Amino acid sequence: MKTGIPLLLAVACAQASPAPDAGASKPGVFYSHGFETGALGDWNGRDWSLTSAEKFDGEACLDLFYPATYPSVKPPRDNGGPGYNVINFPKPVQEFHMRWYEKFSSNWKWSPIATKGWMVGEPDGNRILYLKNDGGGAGARKGATNETRETPAREFPDNRGSFVWQGKNLGRWIQCEVHLKLNTPGKTDGVYREWIDGVLVREYRDVNFGKRQAFGYVELSGYWNALEGHCNIKNAPGEPNHHPDMHRTVDNVVLAAGDVMIGPARAK
Repeated sequence: MKTGIPLLLAVACAQASPAPDAGASKPGVFYSHGFETGALGDWNGRDWSLTSAEKFDGEACLDLFYPATYPSVKPPRDNGGPGYNVINFPKPVQEFHMRWYEKFSSNWKWSPIATKGWMVGEPDGNRILYLKNDGGGAGARKGATNETRETPAREFPDNRGSFVWQGKNLGRWIQCEVHLKLNTPGKTDGVYREWIDGVLVREYRDVNFGKRQAFGYVELSGYWNALEGHCNIKNAPGEPNHHPDMHRTVDNVVLAAGDVMIGPARAK
C-alpha cells in the first residue's frame, strides 16, 4: 500500500499539469509562450504581470492592467496604458503566422483616439504594419501600413466578415490568427489574412509593404491614447478619458514561419 501512494501522487500531478499547446507542434513553429514559466521574460511592459485569475489555459496568462483614470491613482501618464514590449525573431522571415488568445475585461472602454495593439516590423526596428489597433473607440480593430521605406498608407478593415470587440465579445477569450507575407519588390502581391475564432474575417492578397528586408519582430503595445496628452485631463465620469480599472489579458502566443495554419491551442 505504501508504495502505491507516491505513484498516485505522481499521477495526480501529471493530470494537473497544463496540456501542451496543440499549435506549438505545427511545422515551422519558432516561438511559443503560454506564460507558465513564472517569469515574464521579454514580456515586461510597465504594469504587466502574470495572473492565474484569468488564464485561457494552463496556470497563468499575461495581464496588462489599466488603472482607473478618475480619481487618478497614479501621476500623469503620457498617453495612458501600460507600456509595450518587443519579441525579436531568432532569424528574419518573409512569411509567418501568429496565433494568440486575447481578452478585454467586460467593462473595457476603448480610447477616444486610439488603443494600440499588435505591431510588426523589420529586423532593424522599422515598423511595417500596425496589426491590430482600434481608432476612435469603436472596437473594430484593424490594420494599417506604416509609411516608411516607400510603403503607401493603407488601412485594412475586415473584408470577409465582421468582428467588433464590444458587447458580448468583451469579457471572453478570443482566438486570433494572422498570416503575413511580404510582397515581391515592385509588386503588390503581399498577403494579410486574419481569423477570429477560426473564421476568416480579413483577406488581402494585393498588399504593397514597400521596400522591406524581412519580418523581424512583433510588438505588443498597451498604449491607450488620451486626449490632451495624458489621462489626467478630461477624465471625470462622462468625459472622454474616463475609464474604470480595466484588464487586457493575453495567452498562448505561437509564431510559425511560412504559410502554416497554427489553429487552436486545444486539439478538437
